[in-house]
Amino acid sequence: MRQQQSVELLVNGRAEIHVTRGGIGGAGARNLGTRACSAKYVAYLDDDDVWHPQKLQLQVAAGEANNAALVTCKARLVGPRSSQEVPLGPFPVRADDILSYMLLRPALRYGWGVVQTSCLLVRRDVALAVAWTDGLAKHQDWDFVARVCKATDSAPTLVARALVDIHQGSTD
Repeated sequence: MRQQQSVELLVNGRAEIHVTRGGIGGAGARNLGTRACSAKYVAYLDDDDVWHPQKLQLQVAAGEANNAALVTCKARLVGPRSSQEVPLGPFPVRADDILSYMLLRPALRYGWGVVQTSCLLVRRDVALAVAWTDGLAKHQDWDFVARVCKATDSAPTLVARALVDIHQGSTD
């Protein structure tokens, strides 16, 4: 028997906890949150990452200014001894460039481009239509972003400022 799992959501300015039967995974939790809210935009936060205070305000403004379906931002990868701001390379301007951007690897561990769940802000109607794919062991965010770009025929808008701390090597 699966153990119950709770998903904490911020819905229309108030915290809500939804208890599930367990085993819904990251994609299921994100889809649950998307369905539960009624705001124009949805943002996702992994439990070991930290948003900077102005993240949502700056991303919503960029989304509105560019009529964007998907907005992302730079992030700071935080390790035990160092940190690095990413993405390193230029951001794609065409929807069909997003996969090359995410997969280009001039170094062994990280590529030029970083698209990570906690950096995303997406229009709710688009997130409902595309939905996160259940059953992927990793790179759920890459899959989601690639399918959003294909469905909307647009590349994400980038806020070129680190608005998320992504903690590397977290076990929780």
